[in-house]
Amino acid sequence: MNRLINSLPFLLAALACSSSSAADVSCAQQMGQQRATLLARQCRQVSPATHPPCNAANSCAMIVDEFERGCDMLAGESYRPQFCGTKERAGTFQGYLFSGGGSDADQLTVLTDKGERIHAYCTQLCDDLFSEPDDHDVVTLRKELVGRRVAVEVAIERNAGRIPGPGDGERIPLVKHIKLLK
Repeated sequence: MNRLINSLPFLLAALACSSSSAADVSCAQQMGQQRATLLARQCRQVSPATHPPCNAANSCAMIVDEFERGCDMLAGESYRPQFCGTKERAGTFQGYLFSGGGSDADQLTVLTDKGERIHAYCTQLCDDLFSEPDDHDVVTLRKELVGRRVAVEVAIERNAGRIPGPGDGERIPLVKHIKLLK
């Protein structure tokens, strides 16, 4: 029994080392140092925290969560930085999954290689990118995919009843193709 108790710290350390996940990877490792540093700098500009998690050594998911929280708090303010906004435009983009989710309609935001945040609705194509719905039927982008490199094709089309909220004739951005890249 004493032998088991004495070896417990070593077993716990070994278990901790063997169970690393994508969330344990730094944003700099996932997105590259330059993009992660830019994201962390923008995060610090909007974060109200005294010691914000806006550091390229943290996971992209942690930085993005704090970034979005800060931008949401500044919504409607005249001094809200322009980088808090997203663009809705058609095209083929390569970049990194930034955020996503929703209740009635799944949405994705991709941070492009040019530093833009492209927003689009994603129907059945993206089902495996999102978490299981919570108690309120809200899904979010799976944390291990935040910062994951993607190629995405976005088209601007009439809604035609695909997404709840926008009118049938309203033109909305839709993901037409998405591929996870290495």
